[in-house]
Amino acid sequence: MKRCYNYEEAIAYFGVKRKFFDNNIRDRVTWERAGTCMVAERVDLDRAWDEYLAERRDQPEKGSQQCPENRPAYIKPKPEPGRSTKFTAVTDFATARQRITALRKRGSSTPSQS
Repeated sequence: MKRCYNYEEAIAYFGVKRKFFDNNIRDRVTWERAGTCMVAERVDLDRAWDEYLAERRDQPEKGSQQCPENRPAYIKPKPEPGRSTKFTAVTDFATARQRITALRKRGSSTPSQS
């Protein structure tokens, strides 16, 4: 086996995608300059993988009933069907239509905020 691997070879050594490698492994490895190339030793790559696995085992599994500690204090309720989630001043079309109709009957051509 080789002793040192460049970036592309390190990704191939693990057999993972580049994004996974960059997000989970790359920062755990010590890279050294070898001429114009940056290389990592195989033992460092193996150590980085072991660290990743140990950290992953300490985390709760997906779908477990354990509640995360950094959960938001307020969870936004689901909007009712037919209601706009962007504009809260007018709750639905029927209410808006009633307000405009009432204003027109009073003789005002432009609705004002109330």
